[in-house]
Amino acid sequence: MRSCDGGIDQARETAARIAGARPIVLPGVGHEVPEPVGNEIAVQIRALVDTPSRAA
Repeated sequence: MRSCDGGIDQARETAARIAGARPIVLPGVGHEVPEPVGNEIAVQIRALVDTPSRAA
């Protein structure tokens, strides 16, 4: 089992396994999502989902 201490390196590893994904670092954000960045996260997820290379 992995620990959660991997930080950005683990995020990069995870993103590398998802077609079209890239890690985006939001200062002060970890597993808890502060309300002010919720919209930015939604925008980034929508952009990933809408990426033509991910289309079925």
